[in-house]
Amino acid sequence: MRQKEKKKDENALQRKVLREKKKVKRQQKKDDEARKKKKERVLKVLLRRKTNEDSNDDPEVEKPMEAEQKTCDNESGDKVSDSLVEEGMKIVLLVALL
Repeated sequence: MRQKEKKKDENALQRKVLREKKKVKRQQKKDDEARKKKKERVLKVLLRRKTNEDSNDDPEVEKPMEAEQKTCDNESGDKVSDSLVEEGMKIVLLVALL
C-alpha cells in the first residue's frame, strides 16, 4: 500500500519537474526569438542609416554615375556593377552579424 502511494508521489513529482523544464525551455525559445528579431531590426535601421548617409554625401555626383551604371573588374576580369557589389556587402554584413 505504501509502495503504491510512494510510486504515485514519485510520478507526480517527475511530471511536475518535466512541466517546469518545458516551461523554462519555452521561455528560453521566446527570449531567443525576441533577441533575434531585435537584432534584425537594429541591422535594418543601421543599414538604412548607412544607405541614407551614402546617398546624402554628394547627391549631385552620385546620380550621373548611377545612370552610367559604374562597373569594376573582379578577379576573373568580368565586369561587375557597383550596386551588385554593395548589395553583396550588405548581405555579408547581415549574415556576419547574425
